Amino acid sequence: MSSNMTALDTWLAQATRKLSADSAAQVRAEIAQHFESARDAAIASGAFAGEADRTALAALGDAKAANRQSQRVLLTRAEAKLLRSSGREAQFFCATTFRKALLVAIPVIAAICAAAAYATATLTAPFAAGTNAIAATVARVSVVAAILTAIFFAVPLLPIYTPVRARIYRVAKWLAITTVVMILFDGDRFMATWLFLSCFWVIAYTEAQRMSIRRKLPAATWPKHLYL
Repeated sequence: MSSNMTALDTWLAQATRKLSADSAAQVRAEIAQHFESARDAAIASGAFAGEADRTALAALGDAKAANRQSQRVLLTRAEAKLLRSSGREAQFFCATTFRKALLVAIPVIAAICAAAAYATATLTAPFAAGTNAIAATVARVSVVAAILTAIFFAVPLLPIYTPVRARIYRVAKWLAITTVVMILFDGDRFMATWLFLSCFWVIAYTEAQRMSIRRKLPAATWPKHLYL
């Protein structure tokens, strides 16, 4: 039995590759039950212990195929790490009333700066082209800052705690990001596309991981940050 347990451990190591600690433990527990059941059935059919072990191991199938299947339905190490880190960030920013107020104040201040810069640009347009250009640039950057900080700072404080509201928010988020890119480059599609691909791929990758996590976890167990 001991020699074949080594073979089983090798099989399990392959079958649990890249899975989170909890997912790997779940797979190991389930496979151990299947292995023992298949081994007992083989012994009951008249097989010797060593032969029963080999039969039970063969009945488990291909470890790599089992691993691929497990990764589709269970959390991987990368997904579990993202879930923990997002949770810590949410707890930090929402830990005190001051931090919560700061999350709202930053986009509001950026919006005020944008309004003030646009007003300056409008008033100085007939008189000082240089001042007007600077004010217009400041206004554009401030609008971008207001949109981005509202998306990533203030939104976590809103009552987004259902799958439907979460989907609406995510659509709005990507529309806002697209708008930000177009504002920055004022219709230059080539530069806008380049910026989007080079700077926002991290956001897209993170969102893809969160989509995978949402498919694997029941909605009732989602932490707040997973809705966003």
